Amino acid sequence: MKKKMMLICAFVLTFLMIIPTFSFASEMPIDYYSLFSQAKTSDGSESELLSVYLGNAFKKDSQIFINEASKITNDDDLNKLCELLVSYFTYENYSEFKSIIAEFENNNNISLNNKRVVDSINNAICRLDTNNTINTDTNPYVTPKVNAFDPDTILSFIIGSLKLNPELDNNIDELFNEYVAEEFILDPHLFVTTISSIADSDITIISKCIANDCKKKNISSSDIIQETLNLSSQYTRENDILNMILTEIDTPISNGIDQLADEVNMNDFDESMQQLSDNLDSISTTSTQVPTIGTMTYTSSPLVVGETETLRAVFQENKGKNSSRTYYAEVYIVKGGTSTKAVSKTFSIPSGSSSANIDFTFKFKTAGSYNTLIKVYSSSGGKLLVQRQGNNPDYVYGPPTIGVMNYTTAPLKVNDDEKLSVVFSENTSQVKREYLVKVYGVINGTKYLRSTKKITIPSGSTSTTQTFTYKLPIAGIMYTMVSVYNNTGSLLLSERTGSNPDTVTGDWKITVSLPSNRNNKGTLTLYNCRGNSVSSFECLGRSVSNDAMTVTNGNTPTGTYTGYLDGPSSPSSSYGPYKVVNMTGISGIIKTSGRSGIWIHGGDPETDKTKSWHPLRPTHGCVRISNTNQNTLQNKIENLINNSFHNKIGNIAIS
Repeated sequence: MKKKMMLICAFVLTFLMIIPTFSFASEMPIDYYSLFSQAKTSDGSESELLSVYLGNAFKKDSQIFINEASKITNDDDLNKLCELLVSYFTYENYSEFKSIIAEFENNNNISLNNKRVVDSINNAICRLDTNNTINTDTNPYVTPKVNAFDPDTILSFIIGSLKLNPELDNNIDELFNEYVAEEFILDPHLFVTTISSIADSDITIISKCIANDCKKKNISSSDIIQETLNLSSQYTRENDILNMILTEIDTPISNGIDQLADEVNMNDFDESMQQLSDNLDSISTTSTQVPTIGTMTYTSSPLVVGETETLRAVFQENKGKNSSRTYYAEVYIVKGGTSTKAVSKTFSIPSGSSSANIDFTFKFKTAGSYNTLIKVYSSSGGKLLVQRQGNNPDYVYGPPTIGVMNYTTAPLKVNDDEKLSVVFSENTSQVKREYLVKVYGVINGTKYLRSTKKITIPSGSTSTTQTFTYKLPIAGIMYTMVSVYNNTGSLLLSERTGSNPDTVTGDWKITVSLPSNRNNKGTLTLYNCRGNSVSSFECLGRSVSNDAMTVTNGNTPTGTYTGYLDGPSSPSSSYGPYKVVNMTGISGIIKTSGRSGIWIHGGDPETDKTKSWHPLRPTHGCVRISNTNQNTLQNKIENLINNSFHNKIGNIAIS
């Protein structure tokens, strides 16, 4: 853009001379030296502007133009100048321009230096006329199908997410599940083709993730695929992947979706069944004696919320018997005068013995100072025989505190590796502590599980700082929630949601697909940051010269670019009346060739309907679209930026 501004400044005087409406224009001479010097280095959009200035300067006074051009000593520089001049007139009074050149050529009094200029112009005319002659292709060009999503964006996100979270098949990233499922449903055939290069083990994970989201939303394979499942015979692997995903979707949900949740539920189930079994045993075996409740001791220390704690109690009778005696006991924790039942079980004093040491295991759900109360019954639902409350309270240490939460990779961006740093603290350091931590993203009121990780606070320490790394597939406002569970995940200990929202932004992307024969039009598609198509229309990557991509003012060079909306730029006949996409080359031919000034813009249409590129007009290396589509592209990009949290700078891939 800076180079273009320098070009415009250099041409200010020239431009004033060209426009007849300025009364003083005729009094100001054209700086031909500055004007002609630009032809040595101009390319792309700059050449588009320069050709206009050259054409208008020639129309003002053709004789002076040729006289001044004859001072150019370098033949290459002169030829570049003449090609830019001729390119202007190919779309404005071309026949009249040719007649003027013919008059110069037939003038016997023309100087040798001027004849050199005229010959160079004639050579440019012949060359451009030859290049503009279209040979009918044996195999007519067929415009490719517009993809519903950008495969490169989808594949990049999937591979990156698999690398960060190898346990995605455990359903730990709900946003990933939703993302891959939505893209698969959007175009199943394109999706399986996109992931076909991935390892089989990862494809299995992806299949489960898609199935998880579909089951959650009650979507079956018949809702996704209406036509035949088979791709052509050359896509054997793709067919296998497609059928694997569809089969996984239709697998009954009883096979388990969240393995971690299943494990936790089974633990609870086993404890419940054991308690039920103990209760059933007590029904058939009861005692009428009254035992004494002796020593009550917690074998684990310190007592901590969420951990499995063991209470050992001694039960004694006044004498032993030749048969075992069975009792039913309940353990309560007492705080502030309120008793809460913690656990119950039957126990027996064996034959020949008058005492038994019985262990009760349970978990404290809240922190604080507690007294322990034990009640003994003759049986479950039977008579209360004895009860005892401990004299000394026991202190239960609370769950860890969730401290500072901050993203060390801010600003947050779609498809980047984001790192969330979280400080966990607690008020005891006597033993090593283990927790299960879950990180959620809350977007538009919906909570999405992002990451699951087991953390440890070692003995002798009261805090730890942990980093959670994951990718974000959508842009918008997100609140981050961190939940801490006991090490099995069965009990939520503490939870915190960040008070300030985080903004997740993304890059829009344009892909330009150009045919090898640049006489044919290509396709330009705008995608949002998650890779879904927003708009698509035809484009042209042919230059006036039809030279190779590596040549200055040649065809549009392929490669990757960054770009932003700029302008509108003048004159509209060259660039169109709306904003252009100003691009900078990053890699590929655009980088290795050293070319610059490549834009996406509109401009006046081609008037010759016999041309294969009609209604688009060749450029000097830029990508041309119609003015109508230029307006659409501008509005779509601005909508993404203003309303959908997209960045002003996007990515462009030209192939």
